[in-house]
Amino acid sequence: MSLSVVYYSNNRVSAKLQRFCLETLQAHVPGELVCVIRPDGISHRDIYCQILDGIAASKGSLIALAEHDVLYPAGYFEALARAARAGVVYNTNIWRLSSRGYFRTTNPHLLSNCGAPREILIRRLRRKLAEGVPRWAEPKADAEFVSPHPTIDIRHGRNFTGDRHAHDDRYRKSIPYWGHYQKFLVG
Repeated sequence: MSLSVVYYSNNRVSAKLQRFCLETLQAHVPGELVCVIRPDGISHRDIYCQILDGIAASKGSLIALAEHDVLYPAGYFEALARAARAGVVYNTNIWRLSSRGYFRTTNPHLLSNCGAPREILIRRLRRKLAEGVPRWAEPKADAEFVSPHPTIDIRHGRNFTGDRHAHDDRYRKSIPYWGHYQKFLVG
């Protein structure tokens, strides 16, 4: 099965951070990369429409979603492709990054760490659109997987979900694969 990565952005990140994340992404995509960048992506509805446009422009039978403020490691997309045969899947090996360091949260299902067979993902996103104003952005999960290295969701204050910090105020300065957190605070 061929893989397409649909990268979506609303341009609400600094140009430096967006460029850094996109360059990191490009270095690890094993298949097609489709970029959909719109300054109007401020609601769940906008994001779903943007992703659906990206899927329509892609060729892959498997779709991985990628967001403008997330770092994707080597091996991530291969692990997602293996798992996505089960339906809509979410990576649970995720760290958040704020100006205080790396931290974990209790929500492991992020749209930015989602993948699925093309037609299943289209149906689930259209179902989310039919909800009107959905309670959660993420389509229902069929399975989870653990990427060989964590993805890093960068909290920068312009995120759709804001500049969140660890609820328990516990941070790590360094994690395996990525190293010290300060080198990723690119603005």
